[in-house]
Amino acid sequence: MFSTIPDHNPDTHSTLPTLALLAVGFTVGLASSFTRGLPLGTGFESVTPGSTAVSGDIKTTDGIDLVFSDFQLSGGGTTSNFGTVVAHGLIPPASGFGDGKLEAQLNNIFMNFDFGADPTLVEFDYAFLGGDTNLQVNGAIDAAPGGLSQILGVALTPVLQTFNGTYNGIDFELTGQLTGGNNEIGRLTLGDGVAPITKLGVGGQEFGVDRIRAVPEPAGAASLSLMGFAMHKRRQNYSGPTPNVN
Repeated sequence: MFSTIPDHNPDTHSTLPTLALLAVGFTVGLASSFTRGLPLGTGFESVTPGSTAVSGDIKTTDGIDLVFSDFQLSGGGTTSNFGTVVAHGLIPPASGFGDGKLEAQLNNIFMNFDFGADPTLVEFDYAFLGGDTNLQVNGAIDAAPGGLSQILGVALTPVLQTFNGTYNGIDFELTGQLTGGNNEIGRLTLGDGVAPITKLGVGGQEFGVDRIRAVPEPAGAASLSLMGFAMHKRRQNYSGPTPNVN
């Protein structure tokens, strides 16, 4: 069982979805971009570097249960290998994503997030460096060749951009970019601060995850107002090195 160590690192790319802003009494111009923190989260700093998990394992970090299961292949069938927590390799600190410390790397494994309650807002940073990707949001696990953008129907480019849409009835915002070929890095924000996210998980073959944040029910969007989170304009000037895996 992992210990609990709060992670208070600020984010640099996040935006609060418009519906959530309205729900807590904020007004935002269409061209404005902001950041915010969320009450419950982990950057995996409470995990011993080199720790691994296989299908069937349940690990806990900073109050979040991580449930590991077989990886779904886009062509059908499943496979299974392992997940591990290591120093940043897939999400470079210079990218502005992640917290610059530890990250979870998924190698043919699916990781489900159990926050102990159904969150209404969730966000996490990720990097995709090849193969298939899995995503589950309030439904079955979807599998596709390529990164999360392929599942969400978003066309990333080498220029950092933000896209909004709906996936399985849940609002999403993806801020990301291509980092060479179809490799991608980004931040996915899910939810509107009201509707519960009852299932959430990701999987990959060369996939990094970091900086998970969530607002759990029943507080929902009201907790954002009570916490009084600071909001800052987003920096959109990533020119750091392209991640790579040897």
